[in-house]
Amino acid sequence: MRFRKQASLSRREQPDQKHSLQRLAPKALVFVSTVALAGFLVFSDGSADTTSPATDRGSDSVVKHASMSAPPVQPKCELQTSCTPPCPMTLEQAEEKQRAQQKRTAELTQGLAPHSEVSNGLFEYSATCRASQALTWVCNRDEVGDVLEIGASWGGGSTAVMGHALKAKGKGEVWSIEAVPEKYVQGVSYNHAQALPTKLFLASAVGPEEMPTIAERRAVGDMRPEEWLKGEVAVAALHGFGSVAHLCASHKFGMIFVDGGAFTGPAEWKAINTYCTEVPWVALDDTHAKTIDIVDEVSRKSGAFGALWEVVYEELYVGHAKAQSGLAAFDRRNYNYTGGELFSVKGRGEGSHWTRSQGKFGLEVERFVRSHGMSKGGEFRNFALLRNLRNPAC
Repeated sequence: MRFRKQASLSRREQPDQKHSLQRLAPKALVFVSTVALAGFLVFSDGSADTTSPATDRGSDSVVKHASMSAPPVQPKCELQTSCTPPCPMTLEQAEEKQRAQQKRTAELTQGLAPHSEVSNGLFEYSATCRASQALTWVCNRDEVGDVLEIGASWGGGSTAVMGHALKAKGKGEVWSIEAVPEKYVQGVSYNHAQALPTKLFLASAVGPEEMPTIAERRAVGDMRPEEWLKGEVAVAALHGFGSVAHLCASHKFGMIFVDGGAFTGPAEWKAINTYCTEVPWVALDDTHAKTIDIVDEVSRKSGAFGALWEVVYEELYVGHAKAQSGLAAFDRRNYNYTGGELFSVKGRGEGSHWTRSQGKFGLEVERFVRSHGMSKGGEFRNFALLRNLRNPAC
């Protein structure tokens, strides 16, 4: 069953033309001292009954080696990084990249100062967002420790949501990435004053050579301005290389939240499936545009990585202009909406939102969202949650 609704994104999800290079830049990382990233969002539920039951994927087992000379195979749950061995990047190579990014951070931030009038993105994710509750559900899971976020922006939106969840849980940190120096400096200043378990990094998630060409994007029906792509390539070049690879090759993450640039989604997806193959969960923002290729691939079980993941939970927002509607974007791809629910929210117009939860985990997410006061309401984003079918619950 397919729906054809003419709509648009909410204002908060529409690209900021004035700051498009900044807002949509590929996000990235550089080690700095631990800073507390936080925000205004405080959940009242804590972690008491929010952690879902353990998965049914069996217990760990120690692999016995054939001879005394053969090195022992490390059980997956004991791996110290997110990269399945043998990892394409060694720990030594990852540490070298980390040092290079630290040096570049010092160069790019010299003389920069935060501005008090910046809102820090507090209205992009809030306590009334269903996606905020879905992110909280993942953060509350036992197997999720540290979280990698691609796209810190000003540091006060989704970063704070996940930071609050991990703080209430008492385990894990948010490692959040930003590629634009001005946003990074602002985020550090804003979040340093908050008492949340987070770190902020300045770097590019992917390198300039990994970015798509405008011809490649036009071939899949992407008609967003070429100027945005040029701006994002320029920001990636500012850093020189991508950081998703060296972070996953040197650290273990329980979830990756992809909320990077307008055109970086496919490159980030390839990097995740090359260097972050042990990460159990991947969440996607702006699925109507910058991560639509990922959702479509996984839903169809197509492409290089589609069969390795499953879509657990997804939601689409419908506004006023068809070209920017979440449903319209998927409709153009003949997306299969079977099992989803299209409904209206008071004051938003009939048929203005769509959501779908699939399988055991999807039902758990939906129950969690509804138990936090959003049975049929709450603010919708274009968002999806994916589960790694290769990775055990560890």
